[in-house]
Order: sequence, then structure tokens, then C-alpha cells
Amino acid sequence: MDFYWGFSWKGFLVVLLPMIPNILYFTIPNLISIGGAKGSHKVLDFIEHGSQFVYMALLVMVVSTQTIPFKSNDLIGMAIFLIAYYVLWILLFTGHKNILVLLCMAIFPVIYFILAEIWLYNYFAIVPTVIFGIVHMIITYKDFISTR
Repeated sequence: MDFYWGFSWKGFLVVLLPMIPNILYFTIPNLISIGGAKGSHKVLDFIEHGSQFVYMALLVMVVSTQTIPFKSNDLIGMAIFLIAYYVLWILLFTGHKNILVLLCMAIFPVIYFILAEIWLYNYFAIVPTVIFGIVHMIITYKDFISTR
């Protein structure tokens, strides 16, 4: 794989698009409550946020020299999972908080990011994304169970 360290505007856009509903969630106070007991999984939080930082940084800073096609199955899959993720946020904002919605919200962006990493020929970012996904699902499940 040929790459260089720089700024990938495509990687930046890939990182930015799933963050849009998160921005709404954090800017509108008390819109919904999805968290569990704070501090109940500090080690998992550290692994989750650390791996998230690494894969996002790699998406933005690693630029492939290979031609990235704008028509590809990876891009179509990314669009499907991103739209599904937005739909899940709408469900959550409208009061449909259940384990299926929350776990899909943890899984769909991970699949989106892995497809993006394949599309961008940024294979370095796949391992931290998978680590993030596994830990994010565990935390999501633990938080849901703790609120029951």
C-alpha cells in the first residue's frame, strides 16, 4: 500500500458525517438520556476513546496514493449504514430507546468506518476500529443493563 502522512479531506468528511447527530445530542441539553452509570467501566472507556482517537486520526492523516473510486460497492455500503445510523438517531430522539436500537447504533457506524477504510485504502485504521467496535458494544450493553 502506498500512502503518505498529510491531510485527507475524504477521511475528514468520513469522520465528520456520523458526528452530526452526536453534535445535536450534546448541544441540546436533556434531549435524551442514553448513558449508564458513570465511572463503572473506566478501563473500557479508556480503550474505547483511545482506539476511537487512533482510527479517526488515521482516517484524517493517512492519505493513499491509489486512486479512490467514487463509484464503488464500499461507498454504497457506507451510504446505507450512514443513513441507517441517522434513522436510528431519529428513533432514539422520538423515544424508541431499546437494546436493539442502541446496539445497532454501536455497530452501524463501525461497519461504516470499516467500509470507509477499505474504500480509502487506509488499512492501518481497521484494527483500532474493530477494537473500538467491540468495546463500544460492550459498554452500550452494560449501560443499557445498568439503567434497567
